[in-house]
Amino acid sequence: MRSREIYVLIGILLVPLHNAFDVKHAKNNLNWKIIGGEDAPEGLYPYQASLRIKNSALRIVTETECRYKGLMRKTIYHYGFHTCGASIISPEYVLTAAHCVAYKEPNTMLVVVGTTTLNDGGDAYAVTEISWNDNFSLWHGRHDIAVLKVSPPITFSTNVNFIALQENEVEPFENVTLSGWGFLDRRDDKVSNNLQHIKLKTLETNDCNSKHEMTVTNDQICTSTQSGGGACKGDSGGPLVKMYNPNVNKQIGIVSYNDDCITGSPDVYTKISHYITWIREKCNNCV
Repeated sequence: MRSREIYVLIGILLVPLHNAFDVKHAKNNLNWKIIGGEDAPEGLYPYQASLRIKNSALRIVTETECRYKGLMRKTIYHYGFHTCGASIISPEYVLTAAHCVAYKEPNTMLVVVGTTTLNDGGDAYAVTEISWNDNFSLWHGRHDIAVLKVSPPITFSTNVNFIALQENEVEPFENVTLSGWGFLDRRDDKVSNNLQHIKLKTLETNDCNSKHEMTVTNDQICTSTQSGGGACKGDSGGPLVKMYNPNVNKQIGIVSYNDDCITGSPDVYTKISHYITWIREKCNNCV
């Protein structure tokens, strides 16, 4: 069934996440985008999920109110509007960033899988439980990880499957891939309708820290490209993946933040290997 796409100005009837944290001023929204990527082929990332806010949890506001409150123009789809990325780790659980879901009610959210386009296709699953790391903070950006339980269990197919998780450290200068529906242009305020992907390289922590005002620690990963492409608004919570061979992919990170989508500034991710035990506790040993 093709979804109905309309453009409206909205506010969210939820306890706000305070628009997450900014690297410099603790203000800017962290739902980062992929800049410099390209359309992903159907079925290449079967673990990719879209985290949506249900249409029933939104309210339409005037353009004046929207500008006054610093809200953004959003696109509402059949299953609600896309707010963050996520990854399937088992039939009942998906992984995302804590800043995407902290202080939100499960019954206001959906997880959509099985499509590379936001306005068409896919299957929606209700979020029944939200677990984010107790040490997560909006202000320092660390421990930015959450596990969501969905119902009914996700049905796997050619275009829908889980991603294995990285349990060991990943070395600097590894080739990795980011996928997501984030903004295509930092000056725009709309996510991409088509799933984007981009090749990146992991960085040494010291190199990353030299380019960020916030301190990057050993529970985080940094990436960059020579062209300056990478994550930005709309990509938060999405998967950073290392391909070991054509049949083996492992998620190594979760999109967390960037220095306001500045070209050339490294992207920062929550490091999966640091949280394997925590993930297993929250998903009933699903991985």
